[in-house]
Amino acid sequence: MFQIESAVQQLNADARSGNTSHQKAITKLQSTITYVQNQVDIGQLSPGDGQGLTYELNWVISKLS
Repeated sequence: MFQIESAVQQLNADARSGNTSHQKAITKLQSTITYVQNQVDIGQLSPGDGQGLTYELNWVISKLS
């Protein structure tokens, strides 16, 4: 998933620059949650897998907030 890779790249950029708010990375992770939900809606991802990924992404967001 490109969205997760993009969020990781943003976190790395934040770390290099000393930015500790991580707002851009959080926004990218929230976008990833929307993407996961859309994949479940169109049948490309099972509801259980979608729920698991969403849970994990929300956990990461909670650690960055």
